Amino acid sequence: MLREALDDLEPKGQGGRCFFANLAAELEADTWAVLESRLTDDRYRHTDIADILTANGYKVTHQTVGRHRRGKCECP
Repeated sequence: MLREALDDLEPKGQGGRCFFANLAAELEADTWAVLESRLTDDRYRHTDIADILTANGYKVTHQTVGRHRRGKCECP
């Protein structure tokens, strides 16, 4: 059972793109620039960024924000 699950495990990069890579392609350039500046600034919490995005129709969790900030996402 464990062996089969491990055999079926997809390696990183086989799925879609990072939430933020998709969002960057969708947002106006000036809006993306502000969001990107918040993502790279440690003074802003993962939770606050996720809450603002979710309140504006972009469903995302603080874990996704953190993963992107740490470079553990699907970004190229």
